[in-house]
Amino acid sequence: MGQFLRSFMAPPDTPDERIEILNKSLQEALESDTLQSWADDTGNHLEYLGGEDEVLKVLEENQERIPEIIDLNDIE
Repeated sequence: MGQFLRSFMAPPDTPDERIEILNKSLQEALESDTLQSWADDTGNHLEYLGGEDEVLKVLEENQERIPEIIDLNDIE
């Protein structure tokens, strides 16, 4: 079981409008038919997470799910 989360960060003084443009562009790229087709063909799940709150939610869900799937006490 594994997962990669990639995050993009910008300086704190970056205008909100610029952040929105970057987020929209990233979402469009990740959800494009071409990239999703590649993801399906290669077995790579690609999903756009729209901000810090969504990323934190996924991390928290994984912290709960992993011990349900893997007995961490058996790992040496």
